[in-house]
Amino acid sequence: MTSIDRHEQLITEGLKLHEGRDYESAQLFFQRAIADCPNCVVARYNLANTLHTLYRDSEATLILKNLLATDDEILFDGCPLNEDPTPFKIDALYLMLLTILGDTGNWDDAYQFGLQHLEARKETTDFLFSDEYVATEMEALKLEFKTHE
Repeated sequence: MTSIDRHEQLITEGLKLHEGRDYESAQLFFQRAIADCPNCVVARYNLANTLHTLYRDSEATLILKNLLATDDEILFDGCPLNEDPTPFKIDALYLMLLTILGDTGNWDDAYQFGLQHLEARKETTDFLFSDEYVATEMEALKLEFKTHE
């Protein structure tokens, strides 16, 4: 098995475990994938998403900040799966909204990432959820977190 095959297998298994709600195990697969390829955008994003699901938002936020600060070329070259980092970075902006809310509950700090996410979505159209859905979700979060401040 090549290192690329091994890496892909780690990501695939991590995603399968995450979808099966075995987040603790999924996290371990994503961590192994990162140990093999530290600049793999797929592994980094999915580890952050899994940590968020485990309510470990401060850890997820750190990973996402690092991911967003990393040059696209480094992420593209660092991913043996040859994944374009752009959609992961766009989704990372929305995930930042969620992890900051989960970590600090501060709407004002989190909201800027949601706005950046919506703005970045305009440049591409390949998303699971519509712009309207995301905007509606953000409004619901705003109501929830603004009333707790």
